Amino acid sequence: MTNTLLIGIVAGLAAALLFATAAVGSVPVRLVVVMFTGLPLVIAGMGWGRVAAGIGALSGALALLAAVNPSFSLAFLVSQAIPLVYLVHLSGLSRVVPAAAGAAGPASGPATTEWYPAGGVVAAAAIMSGLLALGLMLMLGPDMSQIKSSLRGFAESFATKMFPELAGGRTLNDTEIAELAEISLLLLPAAMALSVMATMLFNVWLGSRLALAGGVLSRPWPDLSLLTLPRALPALFALATIGTFFTGYTGLLAAAFFGALFFAFVLVGLAVIHNVTRGHPWRSFALWGIYGAVIVFSSLAMPLIAVLGLADGIRPLRPSGGPSPPHPSAGAGPPTP
Repeated sequence: MTNTLLIGIVAGLAAALLFATAAVGSVPVRLVVVMFTGLPLVIAGMGWGRVAAGIGALSGALALLAAVNPSFSLAFLVSQAIPLVYLVHLSGLSRVVPAAAGAAGPASGPATTEWYPAGGVVAAAAIMSGLLALGLMLMLGPDMSQIKSSLRGFAESFATKMFPELAGGRTLNDTEIAELAEISLLLLPAAMALSVMATMLFNVWLGSRLALAGGVLSRPWPDLSLLTLPRALPALFALATIGTFFTGYTGLLAAAFFGALFFAFVLVGLAVIHNVTRGHPWRSFALWGIYGAVIVFSSLAMPLIAVLGLADGIRPLRPSGGPSPPHPSAGAGPPTP
């Protein structure tokens, strides 16, 4: 328990330091630092249990409360600590499954431990990312008119400062600025949700890999090529897509969840590709090409991969990724290596 307490405190202080560092300096430095802010909490949680991650979240928030201000501490809790600690908690859930009964008699053989599936973690990250993106948008103003006004201000700033440099001196007129603001109202929440979710899952993946490399990972490493999402998510994605055609808060909420769920299905699509290319001599070449296309031609490649993931969610294209996630209360305590 002493080790858990110390590791949690150290992880929390490290995360708080990174979070504070992300608030200063140039924009590129901030973007890089904020990507790794939650990493210490994930390493502590995946290596020493959810209690260590929770202690880290609390100690980091208290450190920022004492060193900066309550708002900064609350931002750390809401945007980093609570979501990542919850994902760590889900990753550590397990249940013991008794051996199945045979045709000739009672059950025989040892019981097995069933761990919370990676798809459930991705789904939880999508829901939290959608809510966080919606919250960030609402911070632009108390109502839709103020949000639109703020976005128009951003569009005007972009049109006068950045666009002429990108377009060889061409400027945008008032009509084009208004159209840019309207497009931003749809795209910004989706982009925010996607980036928040990508950062969350990157930290969970990297923290788990580092814990595995250190020999302290508290659960078996899952086969990510079998990643599947809960069956309700294709329907939820369809509702979010339809909702983006509405105006007001409905459209804002739908756009945020569209971005998060879109990225979830991109991940499933990549998992399908990893799975079906196994054993082929051209696999490495194909994967490098696909990931290169995602980076260079993301606006074209990612929707195609998401369609593949969505198709797999409707009619599986691979072997099943495992049973449905257990209810959080079904956890068997802190997992053991």
